[in-house]
Amino acid sequence: MPRFIAEDDFWSLFLQAKIGVVICQGIDNSIKNVEVYEKLLQEAGKEAQQFLKLEELSSNPVILVWREAQRTMLTEKTKNAFLCMELVDETRSDEFHRARKELSDLVSRHLGGTVKLEVLDIHNREMAI
Repeated sequence: MPRFIAEDDFWSLFLQAKIGVVICQGIDNSIKNVEVYEKLLQEAGKEAQQFLKLEELSSNPVILVWREAQRTMLTEKTKNAFLCMELVDETRSDEFHRARKELSDLVSRHLGGTVKLEVLDIHNREMAI
């Protein structure tokens, strides 16, 4: 069975980090209702603004990174997905857990399939996929 392992190099830099994992299997990622997805994107954009206080994006403490978007992008043909989010700022633990739960709920509601949630930390560094 395949495993996801966060290596020691990561934990040596981010001792208190947590990695939230959402494993999705058997999803239907085809677009069924464009209006629903447009509304979700608009709401997410508005919510993101609260974290982007500085005009220059890269100067904000919270940054959206898109470098590997093409390689890791979900498509309409995606049936299984391994989604991760990192927490490196302990003061945002509640937001981390809410975001992980919200992502899981959105996948279940809009894409179907089964969803499994995990949290990795320095004491629990790997999981079966």
